[in-house]
Amino acid sequence: MRIVIFTIIACFASNLLAQSLSLDDCIKYAFQNRVELKKQQNSIRASQKQFEYSKYELLPLVNTRSNYGWNAQKDLNTETSEWEKSNTQNGSISLYTELMLFNGLSSLNKIKQSKIMFARNKSYFEAVKNTIKLEVIQAYFELLMAKENQLIAEASIHSITEQVLLINEAVKIGKTSEIDLLEIKAQQAKEQSYLVRADKQYELSIIKLKKATNYKRDLSIVVYTNINALITSVVDIDSVFYQAIEILPEFKMAKQDSLYQNSAIKILKAQYLPVVSFSNNLSSQYLKSANLKGNSYNFNNQINNNIVNTIGLSVSIPIYSKQRVKKQKLELDRKLYDIIVDNKQLFNDIYFEIEQLCIETNNRQENLKLLEKRFNYYSEIYEMRKTQYHHGTLSITELMIAEKNRKDAELQIAYERYNLQFNLKMVEFYKGKI
Repeated sequence: MRIVIFTIIACFASNLLAQSLSLDDCIKYAFQNRVELKKQQNSIRASQKQFEYSKYELLPLVNTRSNYGWNAQKDLNTETSEWEKSNTQNGSISLYTELMLFNGLSSLNKIKQSKIMFARNKSYFEAVKNTIKLEVIQAYFELLMAKENQLIAEASIHSITEQVLLINEAVKIGKTSEIDLLEIKAQQAKEQSYLVRADKQYELSIIKLKKATNYKRDLSIVVYTNINALITSVVDIDSVFYQAIEILPEFKMAKQDSLYQNSAIKILKAQYLPVVSFSNNLSSQYLKSANLKGNSYNFNNQINNNIVNTIGLSVSIPIYSKQRVKKQKLELDRKLYDIIVDNKQLFNDIYFEIEQLCIETNNRQENLKLLEKRFNYYSEIYEMRKTQYHHGTLSITELMIAEKNRKDAELQIAYERYNLQFNLKMVEFYKGKI
């Protein structure tokens, strides 16, 4: 099989300059431009802030309050028996502090929850990146396969066009019949139809890659594919799986979901326990009515000498909340059980995916060698059939069958090669190398 070195040129906008991109470049570009990642980055920032703010719940509550009142009224003067205006003013100022001494460790568990959610959002960000990465890899290799089909179709048309010219000359000198010429022209039309389909598939593959990367400019992908570089050692299932456990964010998310749910259960169970808090209230007040009949109880005098300091210790013991808490805990226990079961199934699913991938990869490596031998045999047969036809010892039908067998063998090699390339990339993906 020949070494294929080609350039895929995808013209997305003819008025813009093209840029050469490899598979890694396409993945990086997708990471920079896919909306899903931008949204998840915002979620990470929000959860980070929530984690930072959750720590403030351990600090004491401090509030200050002040008020002022003015009262306009009339009082009855008992000496003159007349109603007289008696306006009064009052004001107060207070400083209140409260410190939670014990709430069943609910505050600490809420901080842990915020930390777990922050870590989970980062893991989910990596999971979204992996999903995008897989989309780009699949679209990229579909584009390579579409281009290979184009090259094969163009090579077939070139070959059959030469045959048309040769048979046309043979018809002119009476060496072969015009029926042979019509049959080869019909085959030429069939190959041209195949090229049209290959061109359309190539255009669709460009659109798919453009969508996967969210690319908005001209795209030129330079690809170097050496068939000898594809042959590698046998892929070990367990080795790939254990590496996947360490790097795949889905496993991290599964563990974080379990930890988060356990924290939720601890917070709920704290409602069984008493809540103990310490409080302190420092206050003072001013009454203008006290500054009458020559008394020197002015504002400063009253505020400074009317200070009240109240210290309190509050204990709240739940009595009738047990059944309500049990009901909520039952639901949380059910969710935790589902998470544990899903986590076990996740391990099985990923293992089965890797097992299938490794088996396919190993089989494709062996099959590719056999297909290459098969193609070489059919190529030799075709050359011999072509010589026989030119010597008049073979019909055009038999020659076309030989050409079809050679082309089918070449197409099978192309499909198997790019499937193997894709599988090897998927193995690298599970190993965290791409």
